[in-house]
Formats: sequence, structure tokens, C-alpha cells
Amino acid sequence: MSKIPWLGFLSVIFPFLLLPVEKVLPYPYLVEELAKLVLIAGLFYRNKDRSIKWVLIFGVLFTLSETVLFSMNLWALGTVYLLLPKFLGLVTLHCGTLTIMWNSFRKGIYWVVPGICLSIFIHFVFNLVIA
Repeated sequence: MSKIPWLGFLSVIFPFLLLPVEKVLPYPYLVEELAKLVLIAGLFYRNKDRSIKWVLIFGVLFTLSETVLFSMNLWALGTVYLLLPKFLGLVTLHCGTLTIMWNSFRKGIYWVVPGICLSIFIHFVFNLVIA
């Protein structure tokens, strides 16, 4: 049985579930990438359709729900004009890091850890430079 609908649901609620964790652990890049690792591992576990389209859908869903969290702050600060650039940057980040992890799972077990480390590093640099 396909787990893809559940993974899509998880990609929507993960940012909301991770918010309290990120308040305690000041490493959002690590927390978010490990959560996205769960999505990719779930995609490869008992699913025949492991195509890139699901990875991109998960990335966009994750970004949409994360943008909802950011938009609450932006409305309060009166800086709504930053919403679209923030969304475009985040969708590129999340789809990109999910694609890296997906590709590392496709290549084999020995590529998973380097793929995760690269994704965490990219997210760290993104937060440092852009966010």
C-alpha cells in the first residue's frame, strides 16, 4: 500500500510540529532536514512510485506551510512585501535539499549520510546568508 498520501500530509504539518522543537533546539537547519529525511525515507519504504514529482510536491507543501508561519510575523511587522521573495527562496531551498536526499537514497545506502550532511550544510548557509 502506498504511503504517499500520508507523506504529503506530513510535509504539510511538519513545520507546525517542528516549531516548538526549534524553540528548544536553536538549529532549525538540522531539525528541518532530519524531518525531510523522514519524508524521503518514507517515500523509499514500500512505494513503487519513487519519482521526483513526489519530492517536489513534498518540498512545495513543506514550504507553503512554513510560509504560513512566516506570514503571521510579516503581517504583524507590516512587511508583507517580503512574502513572495521569501517563498521563492524557501521553495528552492526545500525542493533542492529534498532532491539531494532523494538522489542519495537512489544511489545507495552509502550515499545517504553524505546527502544528509550536504542538505544540512546548504540549509545552514541559506539561513546564514539569506534568511
